[in-house]
Amino acid sequence: MNIIISFILDFLQVSRPGWWLVSLWLYIAPCGSKQDISLSGLALVVFPLNVIVYGINDMADLNNDLENDRKGNFVFGPKGWSKARLMRVLMPSIVMTGVVLSYWGYGSMQLEYYILWFLHTLVVNYSYNFHSFIWKILLVAVGYGSVTLLSFWQHGGVGFGFELHSNGRWYLAGCNQEYWIHLVFLLLRSQLWTELLDYDYDRKKRKWTTLSRLSSKVLAQSVVLSVLLLEAFWCWLQCYFYHGSEWFTLLCFSCMGCFLFVSLEYTLPSKHAPDLTWLALAQNAGGVYLLYDCWQRGIFVQ
Repeated sequence: MNIIISFILDFLQVSRPGWWLVSLWLYIAPCGSKQDISLSGLALVVFPLNVIVYGINDMADLNNDLENDRKGNFVFGPKGWSKARLMRVLMPSIVMTGVVLSYWGYGSMQLEYYILWFLHTLVVNYSYNFHSFIWKILLVAVGYGSVTLLSFWQHGGVGFGFELHSNGRWYLAGCNQEYWIHLVFLLLRSQLWTELLDYDYDRKKRKWTTLSRLSSKVLAQSVVLSVLLLEAFWCWLQCYFYHGSEWFTLLCFSCMGCFLFVSLEYTLPSKHAPDLTWLALAQNAGGVYLLYDCWQRGIFVQ
């Protein structure tokens, strides 16, 4: 019994419960309230798929993160694990995901799409974690964006679902252009802000991420703040000129993100900064409401 409990806890820690909201967002937000959500697909992207994504990352950083104070919890993942312990969690997740996707693909007559999707997931994650190139951050958008494509198939979609309307609007995987633009902002700011948390540590360990390549932390902070401000401005444009009150909640949350970043990075001394674990939990609580609001209004499928 203790072995089973230990395995479950390891499985959960690698899957990063503090980041489940990202997977939930990518899978649920494009559905719209008029569509029943496939719970089996939701379970897949939250558990075994997250274990694959973050487990490969943990494998790559096995030695680099031994002194990283941010690690060693259920928000940012394990620290000090052996390779064998990681593999005991990672390999069953890969097998489980492959079997489930093959079953879904066979049942929907789209087997080749599901197989290629799974191979794409493995290649993108391996390339991101084990190869160093300056534009690797683009792989974050490509990798996470494929979760929405999987959701599209699970809810009756075929192929890539690309549509170009006469008024210039386009749709991909059942989602409007606003969804994909917002997705880029969501993933870009989340990735860069996380890299900023490890800026000093990564520079010390000579681990070259998008931000750690920059010569000063002030410059790295400016990059993240610019992305946050640009996202807030874009949400304001959508709210004021195009979609009205339907985008007000998104606008409020993007402005709150700017305020939170400025408070943490520029205003509060480091010794008074809140614990990152509790901050992530609070952020998730607000994110759940935002997710429900966007899903209930169906703003990304109109």
